[in-house]
Amino acid sequence: MHSISLYPDATPRTLPPITLDEQITGVQRELAVRAAVYPRQVARGHLTQPKADYQLAVMEAVLVTLQRLQDAQRASSREVYP
Repeated sequence: MHSISLYPDATPRTLPPITLDEQITGVQRELAVRAAVYPRQVARGHLTQPKADYQLAVMEAVLVTLQRLQDAQRASSREVYP
């Protein structure tokens, strides 16, 4: 599988910081795009419905993971700075 990157020569140390809010927004946007595109791909036979459902479920799991991480970080900062 090939990876497309805006920063092909980047390493984790040289990538610009991307906040959890930005990551969550990006995943939400990606979910919306996929929800709009996948039905057409399924109808054209380019994607099976089970594969489309699985790919959406994967992205939804990513979103939930990021949201839980964000919630944990917020709860942790409230404990430190009540």
